[in-house]
Amino acid sequence: MPAQTQTHLFSPVAMSGETTGVRLQSAGTGECWIGSLADARPDAWRCMVRNEILDPCFSGERGTGSDVICTQDPWSSVKALTLTKPLPRDMANDRIPDPTTRRPWAIELADGKQCTGLTGATSVVAGLRINYGCEGGGVLVGEPHRNTAVWTIFFGSSFSARTVDSRPISDAWW
Repeated sequence: MPAQTQTHLFSPVAMSGETTGVRLQSAGTGECWIGSLADARPDAWRCMVRNEILDPCFSGERGTGSDVICTQDPWSSVKALTLTKPLPRDMANDRIPDPTTRRPWAIELADGKQCTGLTGATSVVAGLRINYGCEGGGVLVGEPHRNTAVWTIFFGSSFSARTVDSRPISDAWW
């Protein structure tokens, strides 16, 4: 078990606009139409390439470029998206002093299970909304409990689980 939950601000785009520390998988063209539903940061966007929704996509702090970097999770390679329209600044997420006060976009449990936020309609387990889907199966329900050095969250074995158990969180990403 970790000594405490580690928090990370995913930063695929440097202030210069260059990508940093990420593996580029592919590139394409598309547009962003609203702030990300997966990550509440003001530099995170919900974008589309043909009929595929990419969320989150990151424009960097300044967000003045013609590209965004999109990824499903902080562990995978990223996609560079060349924008066909300017970012809709009036539709960006609210600027907040500390994005880590909001729900994390991705969570890694102490057992290594990696989970990402769900942005569409989900279900309820044990009276709590399913907020994350986990690689290899399982769901995280409710919000992370942040009242100790090692945060916890409820884990259910599937979308149809009837019970949940508390699991320690090793890492959280925004």
